[in-house]
Amino acid sequence: MTARSNPAGADVEVIKYLAAHNALFKKEKYAHSYPHCWRCDTPLINYATSSWFVKVTALKE
Repeated sequence: MTARSNPAGADVEVIKYLAAHNALFKKEKYAHSYPHCWRCDTPLINYATSSWFVKVTALKE
């Protein structure tokens, strides 16, 4: 399972990486208040993705 398919698991991978490189300053549990989907009650976590846009107003005229 990758970090993209399981965003919660990405935290564990980052902590492991930082600890392995002796760069982990502090580790503690923290309860974040994430927005949740009103239908299925799953957390809505945003992450950067590549995207592109097409200007179609010129084609409309």
